[in-house]
Amino acid sequence: MFHLGQTVILPQPVGSGDSEGLVNNPIMSFWLYMRINDPRLVLRDDFILLKASQGLPPAKIGYYNPQG
Repeated sequence: MFHLGQTVILPQPVGSGDSEGLVNNPIMSFWLYMRINDPRLVLRDDFILLKASQGLPPAKIGYYNPQG
C-alpha cells in the first residue's frame, strides 16, 4: 500500500530459475478486478511499475519480495 501520486518499483528476478528455463516466476499475482492493460501498470523484464492515482477502478497485485 502506498499514497496517491506515488509510484512503486518492484524488481523482477533476472535469469532462469533452472538450467532449462522451465520454472515459473511465482513472485506476482493479480486480483480478479485488476486489468493487465491498466494505464497505471508498467510491466518490464526486470521491473514492474505501479502508480497510485485517483479516478480509476481499484487495482491490486500481490508481490513477493525475498529481500523483505
